[in-house]
Amino acid sequence: MSKVAIIDPDGRALRYGKDLKVDTGQTLGVGKLARINPTTGKVELGSAGAAPSGVVYGNRDVYKPTSTDWTEGENVTLAVGDFLAYLSADYFSGGALPSAGSIVYAAADGLLGTSGTNKVGKCMRQVSAMNREGISQTVAEILFEIGKP
Repeated sequence: MSKVAIIDPDGRALRYGKDLKVDTGQTLGVGKLARINPTTGKVELGSAGAAPSGVVYGNRDVYKPTSTDWTEGENVTLAVGDFLAYLSADYFSGGALPSAGSIVYAAADGLLGTSGTNKVGKCMRQVSAMNREGISQTVAEILFEIGKP
């Protein structure tokens, strides 16, 4: 199956990206939780122990990228506020989708989990979607409620 991350399809999220850059030694992917490091002011992967600042959003601003991941020093945008996202199991610790109604928390490595201390939203439902190979795939519809920086 393909990795699926459709962030804010209805345009409700705030986009925060003015002067945000990826922190030293970090690699960020779309759909991952991220936080702004209070010391450096740069963006790093979210973790279970720290409240995330937002969800990595958009496309890389490089000519002919060979990867979809942002790397050290690149400009990056975070989606923040209350918004929907559709995510495949790749974005959840343990590799399984949460059930409808489950509270979703920040987990290690920018992933989401169904337990923890830093709540980021709620799983509204599981839906079938067509991935880019034309194969039906089940994804979680997540209503993010994530702080504004």
